[in-house]
Amino acid sequence: MEAGNVKKSIFVLLTALAIGSCVAYRPQAVNLRRDTEQWLAISKEVLPTGCVLKQQRMRLIGLFFNPQLMEARLGWLNKRKAARYAGLWEDPSLELGGERDITERLYNFSLSPTLSLPVTGVPRLAKRVAELYSIKDLQELSAMEQDYLVRLDTLANLIRTAHAKLAIMRQREKMVATELESLKRLQEMGEISPADLYEAEQRSISVVKERQEEETNHQQRHLELISMLGLHPAVGEIEIGGELPATPPEPMPTPSEDELLRHPRICAALVAHKATEEELRMEIRKQYPSLEISPGYAREDGDKKLILSVGFTLPLWNRNREAIARAAGGRQLAAVSTVRQWHELLQEAHALTARQKLLTEHCRAVYARLLSLQQSAENQEKLYTLGEVALTVLAATRHETYMSKLAYLDCLAQLLEVRTALFFLRIGSPWGQSCVPLNHESGNLPP
Repeated sequence: MEAGNVKKSIFVLLTALAIGSCVAYRPQAVNLRRDTEQWLAISKEVLPTGCVLKQQRMRLIGLFFNPQLMEARLGWLNKRKAARYAGLWEDPSLELGGERDITERLYNFSLSPTLSLPVTGVPRLAKRVAELYSIKDLQELSAMEQDYLVRLDTLANLIRTAHAKLAIMRQREKMVATELESLKRLQEMGEISPADLYEAEQRSISVVKERQEEETNHQQRHLELISMLGLHPAVGEIEIGGELPATPPEPMPTPSEDELLRHPRICAALVAHKATEEELRMEIRKQYPSLEISPGYAREDGDKKLILSVGFTLPLWNRNREAIARAAGGRQLAAVSTVRQWHELLQEAHALTARQKLLTEHCRAVYARLLSLQQSAENQEKLYTLGEVALTVLAATRHETYMSKLAYLDCLAQLLEVRTALFFLRIGSPWGQSCVPLNHESGNLPP
């Protein structure tokens, strides 16, 4: 009877511990209406009416509220949480046995737990692999944030360019309307030909059409900006702070190899390769057996016994060769992928530098032509006031200057896009920090 009580007590205790350590299910509903209300309230709080959005604040809002980044960040946090449980020992097993001798009316039972001892260090390597993949996921998230900031800054510059172009177009549209009225009167008096009037009318139609197209593009870019920032569309049009450079900016320095080695994509590739190295080590360790220890207690024919057994697998045929081959292949692919991404990054930096050089030359040439046309237009304005230049000549010069201003802004927008990409190539992580400690001489992770 005493042995039976001990058996029941041990069983109850182990059952209670097992149930208490298990995770319970809790439902989590999704309420889209409530979410929309909260979304609108947060958007209005983040961006009040009449607020001028500066560049740095716009970046922070986008990094925190962009839905794709939020989803990727949550995915990384879930993987990181799961990685904390990597490398745990296997749960022990418990074997209970009992029998009854009908003739002798005796009850026999045995209680034997089994514990696997990972003497080869596999759990420690599994923990290391999980940590490395967590770091890799973090660097991929950082690269995603960097690509996002490049697109966000480029879009902001396009909106600033659209603002400048629309101001020029509206001013030109008013001027063309005034010119057209004057030219109609001159044509009625026979001082200009119908062809001159037709040319002026075509310029007027062209200016109105260009302004309408630019307004459409401007609206689409504002809607895209609101979407990229993760804000509710009801916040309305966003006023962006900052001005375009008055003159063509100086070229952005070419990223050095040290700066490119800090790029999140390269950091992620290097960490992924290191993780495959550890995976291969882990699979090689798995070919060696782990010890299984089974202490036990038994009662047989009234005699009480303590039992101890030790077991292990003999590595004769399997030896985990399939998993080792897969891990070795994965390491080779990771090495090739790392080199490929490094080459692509070098090519990208070289291409951006070459494009920046060409666009800088183009912008400077267009800007010089614009200054020359503006000076010519000013001189003709004075001569027209004195009656020494015809209105048709002045109108043509004004329109040529107008077209040159638009051409310069288009060229400047392309140059700023390239400069933005080069800037983020140079700073590495969007947060301005080195992603992982690197050996810059070899480009490898430390051991």
